[in-house]
Amino acid sequence: MQHDLSRLPTEDELDDILNSPLYAPWTLKEYEFWSLRLNKEKQELPGRSVAWLKRHCDRMTLSDLTEAELHELTYTIIPEFTQAMRAWTPLLVVNVEWLGNEVHRHRGHGHMHLTPRFSEAFTVSGREFIDLSPNTRKSNPKLTLPEDELRVVFEKMRILLGG
Repeated sequence: MQHDLSRLPTEDELDDILNSPLYAPWTLKEYEFWSLRLNKEKQELPGRSVAWLKRHCDRMTLSDLTEAELHELTYTIIPEFTQAMRAWTPLLVVNVEWLGNEVHRHRGHGHMHLTPRFSEAFTVSGREFIDLSPNTRKSNPKLTLPEDELRVVFEKMRILLGG
């Protein structure tokens, strides 16, 4: 559903955005303030996900988070995500990003990108993944996995996260 970008979305419009068929089926785990979702369109580094804030605020910035929202993100979601990735991949580190460049596109909706970086090559569903340069922000070309391969990544992570 498209809504008027010149105003804040209504609660119904926000629910439509958060429960869109593009994103909701890829929900790894729900938290009190956040929804952790697999980024279905960008899996050049398997497990890449987004923590979506359930509350809306126009032009949401990291400093707009409440203490409780920030605490849950920092001390629950990121550690759980890291532990889940470490359990089945050669995880080196998880990069976290809160971008504000496309606030108009997201209507200010707060979200944090969680990008796993890997120390060595590994295989998922017969596809070998190599993190070309784990010490740089972006190193691999964008990759959208076929649905069957994406489903393997999703199910593995969902189980490990207890979602």
